[in-house]
Amino acid sequence: MTCQSHLRRANAVVAMAAAFATACASSAQQQSAAQNAEVNATKRRASLQLRAGEYADAVRSLDAVVRQAPKDDQAYTMLGDAYRGLGDFANSVKSYEQAMRINYGAYQPHLKLGILLMENGKTGRALTEFEEAMKFGASDPLVHYNYALALHELGRGKEALEHWRVAREAEPDNPVYVAGVGIGLVGVDDQEAVKQFARAGEMGLRKNGLYYNNYALALERVGKNAEAETNFLSAVTLGDAKQNEYRRNLARH
Repeated sequence: MTCQSHLRRANAVVAMAAAFATACASSAQQQSAAQNAEVNATKRRASLQLRAGEYADAVRSLDAVVRQAPKDDQAYTMLGDAYRGLGDFANSVKSYEQAMRINYGAYQPHLKLGILLMENGKTGRALTEFEEAMKFGASDPLVHYNYALALHELGRGKEALEHWRVAREAEPDNPVYVAGVGIGLVGVDDQEAVKQFARAGEMGLRKNGLYYNNYALALERVGKNAEAETNFLSAVTLGDAKQNEYRRNLARH
């Protein structure tokens, strides 16, 4: 066999190898695209399940996602939401923390972990998470609102009011943020606090025990005692984790 023949054969082998490599790469890309499409479809289904309150189904969907895509921080954040909906504190914390390990600069897991901690009376630790959320998500008024809740509960009222005002300025038609400013103004400008609470109610705020209790405190301070009593009673009736506080306020009033 001539050198030329050897060369042609070598070139043919190289060409075949290149074609095989290209085919493998193409196959891998197609498989990857198919997997991504499947993961995204499952995440969309999980999102709908979360909105519908189908938390156990959402956990199953998201477990499947994180097995296929273990570096998907958004999926772990959603999984934290699902466990939170089920009342599973430990697994919710674990999921949010895993999302942070994957992408520490994403502010949503910090924010959501902070809210979960606040709900479970762990305000000091929640404040730390809200501070981290502020580093990466200060453009989101919801971060300012929840950070203010923690600050207020820890006795840092002036700072809390500043952040509630930032949230309200960002979304002036959001009754939650308007009511937040009302909370911050109690004891600072009681007349204005009453106006903010009333405005939030008129804007369609979904009222809860916290709203009625704080509105009652403001009404009491401006001498509107009958209205204050009505709101204290509503707070007790709609009671939440702070019901004992609402009862004490009603008794004192």
